[in-house]
Amino acid sequence: MVPSSAPHPQSQRERQRADTRERIYQAAVAEFLRSGYGEAQIPRIAEAAGVVRGTFYFHFPSKEHVLRELMERVESELVERLRAQRGAARSLRDVLSTLVDAITAVNEALEASKLVNDVLAMYVRARDEAASGERDRGVLDELSHHVALAVERGELRRDVEPERMAALVLTSVFGLNVSRPSQDGSARADFDLLVELLLDGMRGTSA
Repeated sequence: MVPSSAPHPQSQRERQRADTRERIYQAAVAEFLRSGYGEAQIPRIAEAAGVVRGTFYFHFPSKEHVLRELMERVESELVERLRAQRGAARSLRDVLSTLVDAITAVNEALEASKLVNDVLAMYVRARDEAASGERDRGVLDELSHHVALAVERGELRRDVEPERMAALVLTSVFGLNVSRPSQDGSARADFDLLVELLLDGMRGTSA
């Protein structure tokens, strides 16, 4: 067994490759934030990452592949936050508040730039792929799980499938996020009002 203090050369190469890929990714996101996704230039990304242009293409065939990775990281963060609510007997209101908190954090991380909209547009396309079985459904599956639990507890109406309600919640929350021209002090109040309206409709008269 190779001692941990002397890693196998292949493992070291893999780490170096991963480090280079991460450096390119971070430089690309910074370029997206600075110039906008559409105007971002791969030569500038490569220069900022300290690599040649060919190295960028080795790790990411296009800018869209970087944006997709950003979307997947955002989605993973949303899923983890929702999944953390599973064992705590949380009400659906608490779960949706957690979702809004996570989206607010994403807005702050991306500096409330148009890049948020680009990421959400990518998510919509990825969700279409998920519907066709080409990828996991991530946030939708996790939120559907929580909605189904709320139905079982009698919090919500039973005449609408949990997955359908979850899809409508995501569409509404993401739609509000996209429609806001900027993220100001009233953003959270609007999200909270939307959650209340959605819960009122999901309770209906059949709960």
